[in-house]
Amino acid sequence: MRAGNEIVTLTLNAAEGVTPQNLKVEFSYFSGRIAWRPIVVSAALLLLGNIAGALMFGREIVQTVRARRRAHAAGRRRSVPIQATICPHAPS
Repeated sequence: MRAGNEIVTLTLNAAEGVTPQNLKVEFSYFSGRIAWRPIVVSAALLLLGNIAGALMFGREIVQTVRARRRAHAAGRRRSVPIQATICPHAPS
């Protein structure tokens, strides 16, 4: 169901000998269930795209996260306190 219509007209100025042109835009407003259809379809496509991306790249992301965690844990085990490396005579 159409709830309303609005027409907006704008005259574009002439530039260097070109004749002026009119720009006309028509807005249509809907009411009822049909008004929600574009929003629902857009949200469904967005959700479908996110799920497809997770399925396509899920393994690579998990492998990258695991590798970073392992590297971080290995770095923590081998690390030397910062204070000892900067100034060896500083009190602890």
